[in-house]
Amino acid sequence: MFIGKLLFKTTGLMTKRMRMNTCTKLGETLAQKVITTGEKINADDVSVFLKDIMGKRMKGIRVSTNPDVACEFAVKEVGLPKTTAKAVVSNSLSSVWSSPKTGNALLDLRIEAMDHSEAINTAVHETQHLLNRTSSLKMKLAKLLGKLMPKKVEKATQEYGTVLNLKNQFLQGDLICSLNVYHANVGYVDNTAIKTLLEKFKCKNTKELKKTIREIIREDVIIPKCDKKNLTILKALAATIKDEANSYKVGGIAEKYFDMATGKVASGDTTSETIAKLYEKTVSVLKSEARKQKLNNIKKFFGLKPKEYAIAKNIENVEEISISAEEIEDLINKGYFKNEEEVNTVLKAIKETLYE
Repeated sequence: MFIGKLLFKTTGLMTKRMRMNTCTKLGETLAQKVITTGEKINADDVSVFLKDIMGKRMKGIRVSTNPDVACEFAVKEVGLPKTTAKAVVSNSLSSVWSSPKTGNALLDLRIEAMDHSEAINTAVHETQHLLNRTSSLKMKLAKLLGKLMPKKVEKATQEYGTVLNLKNQFLQGDLICSLNVYHANVGYVDNTAIKTLLEKFKCKNTKELKKTIREIIREDVIIPKCDKKNLTILKALAATIKDEANSYKVGGIAEKYFDMATGKVASGDTTSETIAKLYEKTVSVLKSEARKQKLNNIKKFFGLKPKEYAIAKNIENVEEISISAEEIEDLINKGYFKNEEEVNTVLKAIKETLYE
């Protein structure tokens, strides 16, 4: 731990273990505030904690509760069109933004309407994303590359940005839909994470589970006709899903810590921990599929016939998205949407994206 702190102090880098330990400590700190004062946690609590941990390296990092601030950051710092930025922010509960050019980052944390467990889970979840984007070695190298070769990075962003975003949305959407959970950042499953996954995906063992995940990846991610982009997309998604797995894992740990401290006893793991386990298995399969695409690229280089791995998606087998009146009321009461019409508008947009 001492070496990790020294590394961060001198270079600004955090190892995965240090990021996870920092987030675990944040979860315990937020939980203790609620237990001792009875007050809700807020974005200021997270900001104070980060300033204490990061010191001068907090420069360029902001914590905000205002969605308009997030929209402005996405437009000015990230370079998104205004309409796209507004759509992304309005359809998310909280988010993390980072600028590839300036290195500035924004933690958009809207947790005021959440109950204690969900707020703690979400705050810790998003903080892990923030630390990964600002302090991990891969992200530091990516920023350095952006400064050294800005035109090349910009070209790659234009070529892969949109397709990566879509592939990521479809993959995570299908995985969580298959798991059939209402809230990803709060609640518990009835069993351990791995037993729940086997039950939900109707698999006898982890080998069958990976096979099912592989089919989802080949449907949602891999571009037909052995497209050369597949290798880059699979490697990028592996990094993205790994980051999500870490966030869900540490968020679930924080939620469980608070619930146990306040006398809530659950027989199974948290929903977040279950998603984390699912995503860890998905990363393993993504890396395996990436190796296959690398071999395909080598075959094509030598004029040999590559193997097709893409699977056409069977839309008829996809369940129609629906939401109950109680769930709509819950979303409105928590401030996620203003009225039922707004909820239905978002559902319609999702359906059109998935089914048309």
